[in-house]
Amino acid sequence: MVTGLVVALLLGGAVVDSRPDPAYPTFLPLVALLALVLAASWTITGGEVRRAGVRWRPRTLDVSPGLVGPLLLGACIVGAAFFVGGLVLSLGSTIAADVLGPSRALVGSLVLSASACAMAAGGLVGARWTTRRALWAGGISGPLSLAAMASATTAGSILVLVVAFVAAGLAYGFLYSAGLSVVARSTVGHDAGAAFSFLFLVACASQGVLVVAFGAGAVAWGMVTALAVAAVSMAATCLVIGCVRRPPTAG
Repeated sequence: MVTGLVVALLLGGAVVDSRPDPAYPTFLPLVALLALVLAASWTITGGEVRRAGVRWRPRTLDVSPGLVGPLLLGACIVGAAFFVGGLVLSLGSTIAADVLGPSRALVGSLVLSASACAMAAGGLVGARWTTRRALWAGGISGPLSLAAMASATTAGSILVLVVAFVAAGLAYGFLYSAGLSVVARSTVGHDAGAAFSFLFLVACASQGVLVVAFGAGAVAWGMVTALAVAAVSMAATCLVIGCVRRPPTAG
């Protein structure tokens, strides 16, 4: 995932810098790649279904009632990770363009890729920690990264922006590991597939709604105010999750 994100960022930045009409050509490689992945996925799943002798059809998620609580908890934690990542790629890219200038898209992509590399580091470290420790680490570094992004906006500092992106990447890795740990330790056997489908469905849906909402807030209130509200909201969410209900510890 990290490698793909870094390649996509650098490729997109290079296309924006080199093409006179960068609005649409940047999406052409993405469309081609998605078509390739969709075709490969359909081939793989179709072969498995044929071997099983079952006709594939869409169906609703089916999870045990006792898993709903841990699933919602894990979805909230992973959703917080996706929220930070979404803000970095949306508002963060806008801030990078303001700080660096619109004609330096490739440099901005390099700065954004620091967040992607930090995601991998945070994920590796968070996987070795207990769930609670990873949750608190992400709950602290996430709001601090958003506050640093707001500071970079006002100061126009590329160094502060890099620090903000690295902190955001670490927060993403910590929270992602914590959320997956909650779900993984609560599911066994056939429930695992449905559980993780539910987890990513809720997390991705919440990311889409929240990132669009805070993007609109940045337009209405200003970038600094929107990031401040996002930081406070994320800190409060992680505090409630960590204090009200104790997550299962890993290891």
